Amino acid sequence: VNRCLRPADVPEILKTSTDPIVDAADYPGQVGTGRLNANRAVALAQAEDYACLVAGAWYDGSNCYIGTPPPGTVGIIWANAYYYTPDHGGNTPCPYPGSEFDGFNCKVMDVPELVRPFMWLNSWHYESCATPGWTDWLNRDMPGGDGDFEDLANFCPPDYEICAKPIAMQCRTTSGVYWTQKEDVNVRCDRDYGLSCRNSDQVDNECEDYEVRFFCPDLDEDDPCPTTMGQFPVPG
Repeated sequence: VNRCLRPADVPEILKTSTDPIVDAADYPGQVGTGRLNANRAVALAQAEDYACLVAGAWYDGSNCYIGTPPPGTVGIIWANAYYYTPDHGGNTPCPYPGSEFDGFNCKVMDVPELVRPFMWLNSWHYESCATPGWTDWLNRDMPGGDGDFEDLANFCPPDYEICAKPIAMQCRTTSGVYWTQKEDVNVRCDRDYGLSCRNSDQVDNECEDYEVRFFCPDLDEDDPCPTTMGQFPVPG
């Protein structure tokens, strides 16, 4: 379903993709994070934007979806945080799971770093504003065993900061010499795969120790991610 998923991600996906239970406050400690939503769970597991999971959201096919305020309330983004108006007619002013009343409104969570938050159809969303350009030089494998394999499939968020579809890749030795300038043969440096070098292909039966980096697409430099002070729902 997703090459980057780890065993620990499965329960996290199930909990993250639940539907909120409006009267959860009436049953403390009994309803967990909400009602299971299998469709959302599968969509999140297959999402290209795996960063949504890290920030406690799920990928809706276009952007990262945080959630929808309880019926009868209005979602707000203010001072770089997600809020909604309190429900003064219910048993508690803040029935959304995990939210807290600050004296004026109900706070759900802070807006994650490096994202652009927005409201749509009275739901909280964000889109990624990660810094474009080259990643750091990455080196997760050593040339022992069969060789040195810096596979793209193994550089998965949140352990590594890398976009889903790099548009370029560079490979070099840990001493700073680019792979095309070394004597190693049959070395593969491919943005869609990563780097591979087999010890058995080399004259001395040992590859150099390589590191790689990937280039992610540029964002619009005229439209950076500002600190969000206030935003209200877009009518839908």
